[in-house]
Amino acid sequence: MMLTAIGAVLAGPVHTSNLLNLLPVDTGAFRAELITLTRLAVAGAVILLLVGIVHVLASRSSRFGWRGLLSLVAVPGLAALFFLYGPPLQPAPYLHELTTDLATPPRFHIIPERVYDPLLARDVAGSPLMDDYAARHDTYFADLTTAYFDQAPAILRPRILLTVRSLGWTLVSEGAGNGPVEAYTVTPWFGDRSNFAIRIRENGDGSLLDIRAVSSETGTEAVRNVERIRKFLAALRSSATGTESAGSENNR
Repeated sequence: MMLTAIGAVLAGPVHTSNLLNLLPVDTGAFRAELITLTRLAVAGAVILLLVGIVHVLASRSSRFGWRGLLSLVAVPGLAALFFLYGPPLQPAPYLHELTTDLATPPRFHIIPERVYDPLLARDVAGSPLMDDYAARHDTYFADLTTAYFDQAPAILRPRILLTVRSLGWTLVSEGAGNGPVEAYTVTPWFGDRSNFAIRIRENGDGSLLDIRAVSSETGTEAVRNVERIRKFLAALRSSATGTESAGSENNR
C-alpha cells in the first residue's frame, strides 16, 4: 500500500521530468504507459484496502488499531488519486485534435504544430491520420460547430482574450492582424499540455469564431479538451453583449 502511494506521488514529477529523455525508449509511449500503470496500481490498492477493512470489521478477534485508522484515511486519498489519474467518465474517443471546423481547422502561427508520425501506431491512433477520424469527430462531438457572434472581430477579440485569461489558460498570442489567438493549458501534476488556436473572421456585421484544441503526446487530455472548448464558448457567449448563436458556417 505504502509503495503504491509513493509511486502515485512520484509518477507526476517523473512524467514531467527530462530524465525520461535519457532512456533508450520511446519516451512518449513510456509516459503514456506510466500513467496507465499508476491508474491500475492505485485502483488495486483501493480494492485491497477495502477488503482489509471489511475483514477487520467482520472478524471478532481482530483489533481495529492504528493500521485500521490509517486505512480509513488512505482509502479516500487513494480513491481521489485514482479519479485524478483516471480517464474522464464519458464515452468519447481519445482524439488528439478537436475543432469546430473539420474542413479548414484553425492553424497555429506561434505555437508549433504537432507533427504525427504515420509509422507510429500511437501517433496515428486518435489523430487526423486515422481513416475514420472525421466520422468519429462528427459522431461524438457534433455540437462543436462554428460559432456566430453579432459583434465585429475588433470588438469580439478583446472579449476572447478576457475569456481565455478568466479560464486560466496561458496566452501565447493575441493574434496580430487577422492571426489566431493562441493559448495553452498544462495539468498541475502530470504536466500534460493542450494547445488552442482561436480564429475570428468577419461575417457581415458580425464574426465567425472557430477553435481547435490539440492535446499533448500522451493523449490524456484528449477527452477533457471537448469540455474546455464548450466551457470557453459558453463563457464567451455569456460575456458578449447582444445576441449570438452557434451554428454551421454554411448556414450563415
